[in-house]
Amino acid sequence: MTTPYKLLTLAILLSASISISHATDPNIVIIICDDLNDSIEGIGGHPQAYTPNINRIAENGVTFTNAASNAPICGPSRASLWSGIHPITSGMYGKDQQSNRWNNNVVLSSKKTLFEHFIDEGYYSYATGKIHHNGHESPYSTIMRNYDNTVGFENQGNYGSYNNKPGNFGPYPNSSNAVFQGVDPQWWPQAYKNRAGPPYSGFGAYRDLSTYGGKWTYQSGGSNNANFTTWNMGDLVPDEICAAQAVRFINTYNESRPFLLTVGFVRPHSPYYAPAEFFESPYVPALNDIQLAPINANDYNDITGPVTQSTQDLAQTSGWYKYTTYKNMGNDVGDPDIALKEFTQAYLACVAFVDAQVGKILDAIEASSDSNVRDNTIVIFTSDHGYHLGEKQYIFKQSPWEESCRVPFVVSGPGVVSGQVCNKPISLVDVYATCVDFAGISTPHTLDGHSIKPLLADPINGSWAGSVYSVSGIGSSASVSTNQVAPYSQQHFSIRTDQYRYIYYRNGEEELYDHSNDPNEWTNVVSSGTYSTALDQMRSYYRYAVGLEEEPPPLPIFSLTQPIDGSSFYSAQSIELVAQSNETLSLDSVDFYVDGALYKTDSVAPFTAVFYDASNGSHTLAAQGSDNTGGNYNDSVTVSVGAIAENNIYNEDFDDFSNGDPFSAIGTLDTMGPANRNITNEYASSSGGNSLSIEDRDEDYSSIKYPINSLTLGETYQISCKIRLSTNSGTPRFTLRDAGYSTLGEVNYSGGWADLTAEYIPESGDQFIYIGGVDSGIDMYVDDFRVYQEGGNVNPNDTDMDGMPDSWEVTNFGGLGASATGD
Repeated sequence: MTTPYKLLTLAILLSASISISHATDPNIVIIICDDLNDSIEGIGGHPQAYTPNINRIAENGVTFTNAASNAPICGPSRASLWSGIHPITSGMYGKDQQSNRWNNNVVLSSKKTLFEHFIDEGYYSYATGKIHHNGHESPYSTIMRNYDNTVGFENQGNYGSYNNKPGNFGPYPNSSNAVFQGVDPQWWPQAYKNRAGPPYSGFGAYRDLSTYGGKWTYQSGGSNNANFTTWNMGDLVPDEICAAQAVRFINTYNESRPFLLTVGFVRPHSPYYAPAEFFESPYVPALNDIQLAPINANDYNDITGPVTQSTQDLAQTSGWYKYTTYKNMGNDVGDPDIALKEFTQAYLACVAFVDAQVGKILDAIEASSDSNVRDNTIVIFTSDHGYHLGEKQYIFKQSPWEESCRVPFVVSGPGVVSGQVCNKPISLVDVYATCVDFAGISTPHTLDGHSIKPLLADPINGSWAGSVYSVSGIGSSASVSTNQVAPYSQQHFSIRTDQYRYIYYRNGEEELYDHSNDPNEWTNVVSSGTYSTALDQMRSYYRYAVGLEEEPPPLPIFSLTQPIDGSSFYSAQSIELVAQSNETLSLDSVDFYVDGALYKTDSVAPFTAVFYDASNGSHTLAAQGSDNTGGNYNDSVTVSVGAIAENNIYNEDFDDFSNGDPFSAIGTLDTMGPANRNITNEYASSSGGNSLSIEDRDEDYSSIKYPINSLTLGETYQISCKIRLSTNSGTPRFTLRDAGYSTLGEVNYSGGWADLTAEYIPESGDQFIYIGGVDSGIDMYVDDFRVYQEGGNVNPNDTDMDGMPDSWEVTNFGGLGASATGD
């Protein structure tokens, strides 16, 4: 076998470029929204959300589909986020959150915030908008004070440009004689006003109120000493000012040190007002087309715990009130769903509005004339908690369920892979540790979170120190001594793994939901014997989390992560082998074997080898790791070399989005019949994170179809997919539309993912193939859709079959004629 000199040279060049790019510590931009749930595209939230700019971060980075708020209410969540301290440690869960402030908490008051620590370590910090909870901002003059003694917050310091501070929920609609928190929207029917109460129920587009004798106002001070400032149509609103301040900071930054820029957008927090353009296409659908959240009228029938419509054992209980209010508003005007639709549309308008502000910040980074800003900036986008849009007949946060605890979390930047998804359960308390890791600085105190940096480099196999579960503490109605540690025993807890959500209430009641079968958390399986093993494990996680038991150390893990078992390679294609272990296993070396023979020993992590001379056929690749105790750890995979089946379907696993559009993942497929189609991460049969859902099917034929006009007549093709149904019976089939309809292949479905396969020879007059045979009303999920015929042996990227990509040879040697030893 010849020595790959070209690859060695390339590795040296890459190593040099990496050293140069990391000579400067990265800038870090954190964008945090308020009350933003999973409605952003791509993580299975509201299917009508419009977030092309947030999608830009996802396309260039990693989307975490299972991220959690550690205390899903504003003040405690942000206190945990910026301190790196979990509510279990601080005892700050949300009861009387205006009185119990993070900076007076007996635990948090001695901890350096993320901002303070980064300033101390040489970063320049600037922040704008809602960073801590409103009313908790008093220490900004100290925690945001930079090395030059300027306060890096909003309109202060070297980078301020506005006279008003934008961290404000307003403007509010008001009367000519302004009142605290405004009035119900004047354009509402009187029946709505009779039910609702300002300010948090309001929704709609900013509009001229002069015809109503009203105006828009900001306010400062409390209800007893409120001061009002008039806002005029066309003026910037708070989040627009935040975006403008962030852009100005990026465009004018001239310090000789990296920066930490934090932007806190208020929307989509109530009241749900946004500029009128965001109530139009493409930002939101027409009102009649708005899809309401999935609501189960019997949702509480299997819940016996203290958080229900009747018991409401939460620190704040307005969620049921808000849902009931909107429902009654609709009933009062003769349409039970109309106010819910108007609210949902307004929420989505606020989401689209925030997305537009995010786009301004991304544009400024990408267009920066400073390469260190343009190419060396980490962007973290998230929210302080989720938000119900009616699920569980509840509209608010601070519940123990998925819609409240789950948050969007997307990261891009240097060292972050592009366009990938991670399903591991992380949480907001991990942000502090992650930023410290990227900056290469020490921690100021013991952090409860763990850096997710390894998952940003490898979302599937990355080894990180975090747990296999996240923990959210839910504040109960139990009284709390001001600024003291609230005992965990008086709170509720929500534990999330990749498959389950477990809820433990302070009175010992429990809930368990299996997300592989129940993404809406409608079926509490805590009493089902089928789930006894899972329930025992989740109970253990709760005891570990609150300190009732010591969590055992993780077992050593060793695996051959590349290639994936069952992979196929062209003849003469180089095959990269990568072996990894978790942090509990310190390896001295790894031996790589090919078909039982030692191929290479690597003594320097990361442990890799490249196999160049594979012959056609099946090969067993193995890795054996050794540590200083003499222990041996083994893993192996089987791969095939030779003819590769060429799939005619673009993006068979529905994981690749183009231009931020999830439906681009359908690619060469087309829709058929009325149904709600979406890309979902709730189910996936492949190593990717998504599948195609076909729900609310109105006709038996409502599905997807493959137009066959690109296939060659007379050739033999194999067609296959993985299919899953919302019921445990049915006969899904591939149906050919020619002069009539004929069945190509079918499967008797009995649950889980099933293989649907067929062989097909195109004939003149054939039109398309679609998935049929399933009764209307049954939801279908499709993954790994393939239409293929056997391909050739030659790698199209390496036509001279020397193991080196053609483009690389042309660039470095001017053609494909380089000698084998030269290669």
